Amino acid sequence: MRISIVTVTLNSAASLHAAMQSVLDQDDSSFEYIIVDGGSTDETLLIAEQFRTRFGSRLRITSEPDEGTYDAMNKGIRLARGDVIGILNSDDVLLSGALAAVASAFESGNADVVYGDVIAEGEFGNRVIKATMRGMDRAMTIPHPGCFVHASAYARWGAFNTRYRIAADYELLLRFISRNARFVNLHQAVARFREGGVSSRSFALAREAYGIHEVYFGRAHALRCGFVRVSAAILLNLRKSAGSLLLGKERYARLRSAFRGG
Repeated sequence: MRISIVTVTLNSAASLHAAMQSVLDQDDSSFEYIIVDGGSTDETLLIAEQFRTRFGSRLRITSEPDEGTYDAMNKGIRLARGDVIGILNSDDVLLSGALAAVASAFESGNADVVYGDVIAEGEFGNRVIKATMRGMDRAMTIPHPGCFVHASAYARWGAFNTRYRIAADYELLLRFISRNARFVNLHQAVARFREGGVSSRSFALAREAYGIHEVYFGRAHALRCGFVRVSAAILLNLRKSAGSLLLGKERYARLRSAFRGG
């Protein structure tokens, strides 16, 4: 069982070292690591090259312009030679033993997708996001950094649809589910990522999610989920603005992190 890890980069010098080190530190040595760079102008490629001797032949680096993150991920998938492919963002890290657990799950079962929990790293603490297929008809409930796909699944059902700029990972998994792909839950955390704040991307995501829901579940379902998602995004932004105004930005962030289990 060989695993290919793909990391897409663009001016990722601030975080790439940690991501690459987390792959190098894995117990399972049966992997290859592919860096797909979009033409960085900072020290991203220099950092990647510094790992060359430590990875040896397991490391491949390519750098050229692309049409966005998912286009770059698709390039990595096409380059991959492994039986299983995982996407590790340049500001994410794999947890110790993650690849060994993933390989064991694929070897012991007839899985198309193996997924696990992830740790969301916030400014004032961390929280575990439990991965589950329950609720996938409404939102992405399988965190992308914890998801590993058998290469044969990409060959049969396709890679990321670059029509979507934000939610192509969600559409991909719904497509696999609609084709009766076999999913296996590891029930353990396999990756850590840095949690971002609420922004206007919430509304862009809502637009893409609406289109995806309409394709897979029909217009009525899309309208219902879209109303809930947009309403939640508006309320969250209002709550954040009001909380920051009344309590101060830092105190509000700390309270919110504590409330969420951070």
